[in-house]
Amino acid sequence: MDFIGKNLSRDGRNSTSSSQSFRDGRTPGPNDVFIAVMGVTGSGKSSFISLCSSKPVKIGHTLEACTSTVGVYAYDMLPDRTVYLIDTPGFDDTNRSDTEVLSEIASWLVGSYKGKILLHGIIYLHRITDIRMQGSAQKNLLMFRKLCGPEALKIVVLATTMWDKVSNEDGMKREKELKDTPEFWGWMIGKGSSCHRHDNTKASAMDIVHKLAKINAPRATDLQRQIVDERRRLDQTGAGQEVQSETLKKRERLAQKYRENEQQMRDAIQEHDREAEEILRKERDKYTRMIKKAENDTGALRSTMENLLAKHDKRVAQMEEQMKAQQNAHNEELRRIKDRQRQLEQEKEKLEKERERDRQAQQEQERQAQQEQERQAQQEQERQAKRDKRIARMEEQMRAQQEANNEELRQIKDVQRRLEQENQKLERGKAQERQVSQYRDEQAQKGVSWSTAGFPPYSVSMMGSSYYCNSPFQWCSNLGSHPKQREGSGVLKGVSIGDVWNGETQWVAHFSNNNWQHSKDLVQSYSHLAASIDAYGLGNLEICVLGPSPIYYARWLNGHWRSWTSDDANIAFNQCSSTGSGPKVWSVAFGYGNSYVLSYGYSSDLKNLCNMYDLKGHYPQLAQFLVSNPMIAILAVTLNPTNTTDFVVVYQHCHGDNTVGGLWYCSDPSMLQTINDWWNNGAAEL
Repeated sequence: MDFIGKNLSRDGRNSTSSSQSFRDGRTPGPNDVFIAVMGVTGSGKSSFISLCSSKPVKIGHTLEACTSTVGVYAYDMLPDRTVYLIDTPGFDDTNRSDTEVLSEIASWLVGSYKGKILLHGIIYLHRITDIRMQGSAQKNLLMFRKLCGPEALKIVVLATTMWDKVSNEDGMKREKELKDTPEFWGWMIGKGSSCHRHDNTKASAMDIVHKLAKINAPRATDLQRQIVDERRRLDQTGAGQEVQSETLKKRERLAQKYRENEQQMRDAIQEHDREAEEILRKERDKYTRMIKKAENDTGALRSTMENLLAKHDKRVAQMEEQMKAQQNAHNEELRRIKDRQRQLEQEKEKLEKERERDRQAQQEQERQAQQEQERQAQQEQERQAKRDKRIARMEEQMRAQQEANNEELRQIKDVQRRLEQENQKLERGKAQERQVSQYRDEQAQKGVSWSTAGFPPYSVSMMGSSYYCNSPFQWCSNLGSHPKQREGSGVLKGVSIGDVWNGETQWVAHFSNNNWQHSKDLVQSYSHLAASIDAYGLGNLEICVLGPSPIYYARWLNGHWRSWTSDDANIAFNQCSSTGSGPKVWSVAFGYGNSYVLSYGYSSDLKNLCNMYDLKGHYPQLAQFLVSNPMIAILAVTLNPTNTTDFVVVYQHCHGDNTVGGLWYCSDPSMLQTINDWWNNGAAEL
């Protein structure tokens, strides 16, 4: 939006000043500053002005021009000094010809010059990201030089933008080329123009503007003097002649293409090529319109000062009419709002009166109820005092009798506890003997020894404060009633504990009859595993280990396996897995920070399992043990993913007898004691 034709003073009153009034109802004062901002489309003109004025300016992020008319944006530099920044369209406008752009700029410059307003400075913005000076940029720069003239070049600042998008080395190289090349900035610098860098900050933009404001030497441009003082037409000015030359060249190029199109169309008619003829006819019509536009642009350049002022006044009148219509609509909307507000206030007053009556009635009811409650409470206190006296006498009698009974009961319980402890020791020993005998008989019937069972006979798992440890003869856990210890004819053989979801610990359980179960919310916290189970079947699982959600490893009886873990762990799984009779992963543990441990080998020889691990610098006791004992077969292992220290590992030496060893570390003393008891009460037997 450019200046408005009707003059308004700073307080909004009508003024008879000869100067023009600008945006926001401001009238320029004697200390005010006027600075034009120019440059090619996308150089950052609108962004620069928005930073200085703190006002919304339409900013483009494509090659299509956003500024199509001259706009003026004001901000107060000092209490008595306002800076007016003039946003101008570039001569590479995507929607308007150079003639229309020059006419737009000329209208504003002529109008301001007639109103005794001179420019204190001109800021020309250029993208430092441009590798070379493109044709449109060169044309814009040449037009800028013709428009300013030698005198106005003394108040020109040539500013480079977008330094954050190039390296400092490339930027300095391109800046030097701009300064040293006469066809670029060299000639203008020689005439008094200065160079600055704009880093897209408010401070940088304000610094450039304030340097021009301090010069305080406003000047007229060649275009203003040539049209107003010398009474030239627009096509007789230096800038107009440059545009006219380009327009005539463009018209000649279009005319040549038009003639070529005519010849091609005649050839198509002779060859009866109707499709080509139709295409060429449309091309001819397009060239006809473009030639007509070039001719109109040439005619428009013959505008005199009066034509430019009349054009400007017409646009101002249209803007005033639009503003008047908008103001009327605003006033009507404001009237409706006030009527509605008055109606709401009346309704509010009525509601408040009704609410006050209801409040008073409620208070009276509450007062009466309170009095009744106090009367009943007083009566109840008196009755209670009498009951308390009777109860106190009875309690004293009962206390004496209870003390005598307690002493007798304590003596009886001491005897019972000693008997129960003895019976428990006897029963536990018998149960362990029966379990060992039964398990070994079953394995003997299958023709295998303990070291050649098809699946490691141990299962250990921990996650946070939850744990589960199982051997053929002993188990310990704090998971509660889930999973159950028996499922049909099967006994719980192993559990893998996962993360907590909605307050419930997630788990996967394996039974001795090869049945599997999992917690009800597993699909929420381990969705990828749940999808794999749906695809391959829960009953077909052979091994399944949970880590921190959503990490897991699972293998089915057909040899297919799936995992969701780190890349290095997946690489290890690929190296240690095969189908058929090849090696398989038999024990896995996922720990803190994508650490892992796994053992793999042939199902017929668990004693010769191999180990692979990457503890990521965590679990120092386990790391030292594995380095010191490379020739062990890990039968079961778990890492606590919630810390960097806790673990349990059960192993056999690859050479020697079938003796099973165990190593564990628990930072929780209670968990440590429970695992110690589990191991010492029979878990170590194999």
